[in-house]
Amino acid sequence: MHIVVVGAGLGGLTLSHALAKRGHTVDLIEKQPAVKSQLGAAIGLTGGLAVMRSLGLAREIDPYLTPMRSFKGSSLVGGGGAAEPEGKLTTSFGEAMIPEKAQFELPPILLDRRSSESRNYEMFHDEGGAAASDSQRRRTVHGISRTALSDDESGPSSEAFMAMITREHLHALLHRTLPLNVSLWLNCNVVHVEPFSYGGTSASVTLSDGTRLTGDLVVGADGIHSIVRRTVASDDADGRTLTTSQRRYTGISGVYGLVVKHTFELMMKCSLKKDEKAEALLESLPVGGLHEFEGKGAIATVFNLKRHYMFVFFEAREDPPTSDENWTNPAVQEEISSKIKAQGMPSLFEHLLRAAPDGGRVVHLGLYESEPMRTSWSRGRAVLLGDSAHATTPFLGQGANQAMLDAWSLAFHLPPANASDYICADDDDLHHHIQKALHRYETARSTHATNIKSVSRMFGHIRLGITSWDRCVRRCFMQTLLTCGRGCLFRQMLKWASQLNV
Repeated sequence: MHIVVVGAGLGGLTLSHALAKRGHTVDLIEKQPAVKSQLGAAIGLTGGLAVMRSLGLAREIDPYLTPMRSFKGSSLVGGGGAAEPEGKLTTSFGEAMIPEKAQFELPPILLDRRSSESRNYEMFHDEGGAAASDSQRRRTVHGISRTALSDDESGPSSEAFMAMITREHLHALLHRTLPLNVSLWLNCNVVHVEPFSYGGTSASVTLSDGTRLTGDLVVGADGIHSIVRRTVASDDADGRTLTTSQRRYTGISGVYGLVVKHTFELMMKCSLKKDEKAEALLESLPVGGLHEFEGKGAIATVFNLKRHYMFVFFEAREDPPTSDENWTNPAVQEEISSKIKAQGMPSLFEHLLRAAPDGGRVVHLGLYESEPMRTSWSRGRAVLLGDSAHATTPFLGQGANQAMLDAWSLAFHLPPANASDYICADDDDLHHHIQKALHRYETARSTHATNIKSVSRMFGHIRLGITSWDRCVRRCFMQTLLTCGRGCLFRQMLKWASQLNV
């Protein structure tokens, strides 16, 4: 089949890889002049890492990964609700230890008819939580034995339970390894989507310059502002009118920052005024360690990657930041710095904020989630994927993971390129198989993606601790989550979030 994918974000790039593995030809359309990450700093891969292994990209991604080893949480809010002086932590929620080995696996994406029809999926781990042996990692799909990537095919980082990677590195990797049967269209803006071209036997997109691209299927991987979603969820037969908003502001804004490690350490070393508390906090944070500080309606997090320090600051905010409130505006830098200081956050965050513009990256933005879909994820020969269908808040770290799992699932269910041996050449027969595949894909993914949105929203509200009641619940919840079985509940939550019901 020939498939048109709109949007070269993580979901669109992953889908292009998976479809190409299945033998399809792909037109990948991106409105930006280059394939690059637009937002965020680094992401934690769980299910997305399993997808990369399934696509055979374990070796390529391995050098850029930092396996996550621990999650430590602390509260900076006293019983009276006021932020206390830096360093006087009223509560240490505990520290969850993260397993070194992945406890779930996906079958490799293969150009095989039977693998696309299989509904079998298993979690591969032994009772003690260790990685499965080679014999355990073999399974039978419709009577055919298949083996997951073996240990000598991927490095230790790519087999981690959870690993961090900068968005820039992941985008670049997926871009430069695109197979030859993927055509990349850059600086191309889609202005119209037709899901019922040629009597419903194909779909097409029209670009701003009038160019029309037609395929057996159009996939909307174009994010929360998706034009494909406007067509799929439209009230009109021509797909031009959408009567409801596609997104809603969550009442939370975020600052994401990425600092080159050697630059920051040199800056700290050369500083005329030594900050022993900040240096001590850095020394206590191992590579792969995350420490979260939770205040009154705010969260600040620092993560130690191999080559970078990543920091995040979330705060409850009635109105979202405007386009003028970007990090290049000195007033915004001063405002965020003042808020972090007022919360009693460790001075390390102020140092990171000052260092980020020098070779690092900072973005300041409002957090949005997509409005619930009132229709199916597909319409005719057009279907949605990732944020275009279910944009979520970042508090479970699942936005990119869910988009990548969507991509894997959609490619898995669609008929492979060699389907001619069991699908007749008749267009109606192929249309039936495509519609059946889209239904299976949505059945497998929609309920779980909706649950991820709900739990992430609730988890963020608890962690922000806006009211005194929220902070009381947060204290009990986080202590249970991080200390029970040294983080057993935390690990189970990550496993649940990364599941894929094929």
